[in-house]
Amino acid sequence: MRILVMDPHVDEQHTDALCEAGHEVVRCHEEGDTHLCSGMPGAKGCPIDDGVDVAVTRPSPDAGNASDGVRCAVRRFIPLVAVVNDGEDTLVDTVDGAVPVVCTRHGDDLGDAVATAVGAPLARHGALASAELTAVLRRQGLGHRAAEVIVRREATGLRAEMRPGVDLTNSQAQGAAVRVNAALRAYDDAALSVSVLLVTSQG
Repeated sequence: MRILVMDPHVDEQHTDALCEAGHEVVRCHEEGDTHLCSGMPGAKGCPIDDGVDVAVTRPSPDAGNASDGVRCAVRRFIPLVAVVNDGEDTLVDTVDGAVPVVCTRHGDDLGDAVATAVGAPLARHGALASAELTAVLRRQGLGHRAAEVIVRREATGLRAEMRPGVDLTNSQAQGAAVRVNAALRAYDDAALSVSVLLVTSQG
């Protein structure tokens, strides 16, 4: 995975362990300068523009541009890992459900938290896509209960699993997938791709 570390308060032991596990670690700031954003003119370029799977931050009152990095990640709907101690800001209220936030304690295995964040569904994306799928099915007279779509990030794109709760013909499934795809693209224009899969009751 490509992991964005958003501020210098994330210990080197954490980032070293991620590199040793085979992950690519990139940073929000130029090396040796905790205030210069990598996306500024003349810098090396924002890592988010090339795609990241998850972003890691260590919330702190004096974290400088870390709060800017969090806003950048949330705008692109990138899952977050917050390295916190008891009583510290977990960022959950800050992002307000826009992206998954996994909190891990300072000193715990960061790799586990990263894997959990990447695998977590995008709640707002899922709610939007589920409403679209439900509307499509009801217009066709297929069922009266709410259908479900589970959406997760997949590299620089999205992966959506449609769970309609009723049997669909190939034509019906394709038509529903087109509408779900369009709804997700309209909501998340940062996603470079959207794949929509049908999950049957047997699947």
